[in-house]
Amino acid sequence: MTRKQPDKSARSRKAPKRRPSKTGVVEALPSEPVVAPTVETPSAEVVAQPPEPVFDAPDAPARRPLREAIAAREGHSDTLLFRIGAERFAIDLAAVEEAIELPAVHHLPEMPEHLLGVFELRGRLVPIYSPQRVLGVRLAAREAAAVLVLRAGEKRLGLAVDDVDDVLTIDGRSVRRAPIPDNEDSVLLGVVRRGADLIALVDGESLALACLADSLTEAA
Repeated sequence: MTRKQPDKSARSRKAPKRRPSKTGVVEALPSEPVVAPTVETPSAEVVAQPPEPVFDAPDAPARRPLREAIAAREGHSDTLLFRIGAERFAIDLAAVEEAIELPAVHHLPEMPEHLLGVFELRGRLVPIYSPQRVLGVRLAAREAAAVLVLRAGEKRLGLAVDDVDDVLTIDGRSVRRAPIPDNEDSVLLGVVRRGADLIALVDGESLALACLADSLTEAA
């Protein structure tokens, strides 16, 4: 009778080691650590969020035309500073269409003394006026260095000035009003201090109308 030989491969297998537990039950030690399968989750699509709108602070000072801010003694107005001779002035920023270097000026026959001539602006002739009659100040140089382009209704004109400075915000409460009884149509609205300088505040519309009085005009 042939005896069945034991399976050597079965003998070569090592039984898993066992360790006693606290309860006295022998537990098998796994030959390899058990690793939980990694489950890949689809990444969420990143959507760019629009920036949050920025609003002015509710307590921000209100912007007003210069004449209104001075009359109400409240609110702020953005103005453009300019210089004529040794005097400094400020005018409503919204009243100035452009501030440009003095272009070539063409003289007209029999023109009024305060009319310096006309210049070409984008294909149209615009009259340019001296500030002496309307503001009482002469230009420092024989010829102006810059021109403020203003508008009165449908008519455009230029005011000759010596220099154009930066933008200045005027607080209506800080203005000393002009000592004029009837100031409704006056060019001068008041004065304000900026450091050591005293700045005269002028109304843009009244200034333009004063320049255009009994003079040649240019229709836009």
